[in-house]
Amino acid sequence: MEEIASGKRIQLTRVDGNLEGYVRQDGIFATQPNWLYKTKEPVKAGTSYRVRIIRNDGKPDVTAETAVPGDFFFRDPNQLDVPVKVTFERDKNTGLSWLSDVNGVYFRVNFRIRYRENALNGTLIKRDTLYWTPIENVRRTDVQSSGSYVGMVNVSSESFFRFLVESLPPAPNSFRRFEGIDITLEGGGREIDDYIESATANAGITGAELISTYTNLSEGFGIFTAKNVITLPNVFVTPQTVTSMNLQSPERDLNFQ
Repeated sequence: MEEIASGKRIQLTRVDGNLEGYVRQDGIFATQPNWLYKTKEPVKAGTSYRVRIIRNDGKPDVTAETAVPGDFFFRDPNQLDVPVKVTFERDKNTGLSWLSDVNGVYFRVNFRIRYRENALNGTLIKRDTLYWTPIENVRRTDVQSSGSYVGMVNVSSESFFRFLVESLPPAPNSFRRFEGIDITLEGGGREIDDYIESATANAGITGAELISTYTNLSEGFGIFTAKNVITLPNVFVTPQTVTSMNLQSPERDLNFQ
């Protein structure tokens, strides 16, 4: 792989993804070994890269290019606030929005919810973490703001409360407190968007009988793409959230204070 602007080359090492913690799901491809190519060399946001597959049969190299999305910016909750806050209120939606460049197209939002549980006399019972993905594979809008593209989505407060109820038992003899949420935004896939557009254009009754296979490789089939990630650590859960939870059971039975 090479950084296009500088010409810097980065050697990729072949590994078995199953041994690296990336177990391939069952499907049309062999699950073992799950060959992947990796590097510990950091890639740069907003930078274009070219992958080059060198063949030993004298044929031209197979190449493909992609651009790593530029750094994302959280607008809601605002990453510049001190502290950053998030509120879930009953019968309302919580809006999430962010900015990205043209190369950030499809996004996923993950919540890492940290809490502690204490006995009624205040003795610490445990600290634990819940993992929630309220948003998966959402496309950003084509609306622009100051040269960046706007991504936005509404998360139902009921879905947040329901997740807690499904993840935690009632706590009649203890109480719980939120210790912060780490909100992670993952985004990328401009080439994935091109693939979906290509498939959509050729599908349906009026489309071609065979859906064209999109690829950005110079030869063969496949997609070379990139993603970027931003995490807002220690987002403060507002008192309004706890008040709203405690309006009725079963959320009230979780005994958050």
